[in-house]
Amino acid sequence: MFGDDNAEELEELREAGVMSKQKLAARLATHVSEVSNSVDRKRAESSLSICSRIYLGYDGSCECNGHASVCDSLRHYCLNCTGNTYGVQCEMCLESFTGNPSGGSECTPIEAEETSCNCNNHSDICDAEGKCQSCLHNTSGDHCERCAAGYYGDAKIGTGDDCTRCPCPDGGDCFVNEQNLVECHECPTGKHGIICEEDGAVQTDVQNVTQKVKEVKEEKKKKVMHRNETSEKFQRTKSDSTYSDMTNQTVIDNGYGKKDG
Repeated sequence: MFGDDNAEELEELREAGVMSKQKLAARLATHVSEVSNSVDRKRAESSLSICSRIYLGYDGSCECNGHASVCDSLRHYCLNCTGNTYGVQCEMCLESFTGNPSGGSECTPIEAEETSCNCNNHSDICDAEGKCQSCLHNTSGDHCERCAAGYYGDAKIGTGDDCTRCPCPDGGDCFVNEQNLVECHECPTGKHGIICEEDGAVQTDVQNVTQKVKEVKEEKKKKVMHRNETSEKFQRTKSDSTYSDMTNQTVIDNGYGKKDG
């Protein structure tokens, strides 16, 4: 009358013993109310109490776990459940409540999880999301976990001396380099050095390369000039030697070099 599938479902639940007789009767009543044909529905309703009593073993009692005393006469639901409960037998807690209503206890509100306030000992004030407010000791961050701008150190140590002012001009930022030395991120014009302690502009890499190329060219030029000067000197020396030899030979040929005989 109300469907073979529904009948099989009720039979399985009854045999499994996982649902009270009142709940089985309430489910049967729900299935009957969902019968689309009005004639069949009225016929089923007229035999509902007999079917529930004989087939399901339900005697019509109203059991609401102490949270109600009146049930719907047709669907067997508990009416006006109290103690923040609901369900066929007031056996469940409303949303945002917790407890054991099936054991007769009321349901109580679920307390919001307490938000921890971890500020590394630099503050004791947090917002609803746990973000630290008014970080002290020159720290910053959602948990006061880093040093403020212009300071360096480890804010997570949790002491008032975690962060030290950077030794940089104009309150500039700094960091600890690979050599474990404090170094300024940037230096003002006319200053250089790891903490901008030296005067004079620092040449850039391009300037250094350009200067090196210029020096190499000058050195090559000097070498070429020296080589040319050496070559010219050698040529002059050779020319003078040749001229001297020719002069001596001329003197000999003219008899200036002969002895009287």
